[in-house]
Amino acid sequence: MEITNEIFYAIALKEVTGIGDITAKEIKAKTNTTEAVFHATKEDLLEWNFREEWIHHFLKEKENSLKRAEKIVDNCRYHGIKIKVHDSIDFPRRLYYLNDAPFLIYYIGNECWDKEYALGIVGTRMPDGYGQKITYRLVEEVKEYEPVIVSGMALGIDGYAHFAANKNKLITIGVMGHGLDMVYPASHQKLAKDILDSGGALMSEFPPGTQPEPQYFPRRNRIVAGISDALVVVQSRTKGGSMITASIAHSYNKDVFAIPGLIDEPLSEGPNGLIKMNKATLIESGADIAYFMNWKTKNKEKIVNACKEKSFQTSMPVNEEDEVFMNLRFKKRKWLLDEIIQELNMTYSKVAQNITRLELNGYVIRHPGNLLEFL
Repeated sequence: MEITNEIFYAIALKEVTGIGDITAKEIKAKTNTTEAVFHATKEDLLEWNFREEWIHHFLKEKENSLKRAEKIVDNCRYHGIKIKVHDSIDFPRRLYYLNDAPFLIYYIGNECWDKEYALGIVGTRMPDGYGQKITYRLVEEVKEYEPVIVSGMALGIDGYAHFAANKNKLITIGVMGHGLDMVYPASHQKLAKDILDSGGALMSEFPPGTQPEPQYFPRRNRIVAGISDALVVVQSRTKGGSMITASIAHSYNKDVFAIPGLIDEPLSEGPNGLIKMNKATLIESGADIAYFMNWKTKNKEKIVNACKEKSFQTSMPVNEEDEVFMNLRFKKRKWLLDEIIQELNMTYSKVAQNITRLELNGYVIRHPGNLLEFL
């Protein structure tokens, strides 16, 4: 993959101490290109309304951040790691509209995140035989709908979900909480290779060289939740990564499903609790997922390299809310996201959710700069 100037300076921007995803996106919105920030004078930065305190910090840090970016780029080239910047046209669509979407995505493998259906599966790192069996069965039962299976590459349910996807010839994405120059846990080296050999992808928001520190895994979990249409919790205690992922998915207005278990089993506490608190829907099979998600089977011959498939479902809008959005095209074909929010008097999250659905169904094309074109 070619490392363009825009990608290089985007990496450098994230390497400036104190600049996170939200700040990086705000800076780019002001300057249009990340390269412009690094070539700007103090006077230029003042004209862009940056605070003097921040300008002083940035100018002091930028040379070191550029050097770190050079090392990251070298590592990416060596390990075959590719990079997407948040406002690039092929950035993962389901992630794009989230307020806390990562500014950068590093990945190895294929760009398979925009398939029509995406199902996240998470659970405990120490499942029993029931959890292993149910995970495999769920994946097998949704095979005919060809979803991409998303999970976090951890031991336990995550690993079984990826393994089941490979066995059922489904594309799967492993989201990592560290740099892609390593595989953690080390016992998943073969699993990682199988995911890539099967046309899937390994993904992370962390540059190569980042070690798997505990504080990074909740950030990993939000990508698992964000890149999925729905999330299934198989087995979990009341606390842990799976429950964090479920909470994040719920906050994103994603569908959350849970496999119920015996009330006196510790591994049932998480799923049963989600159901009891109305934060998840009880399911017993893959057919339940397809029913609640209104998934349709394909009538065409399965494409071998499904990861590169760019066609989406073209059914007409099925609810009044979709019609409200589609009626915007009669006023004009192209809208800025902020214009739609003002026009419809809806919240950012509500507009983003509907636009994403229409985009995935082929009714909307997203252009750089939050410009949306209705077809």
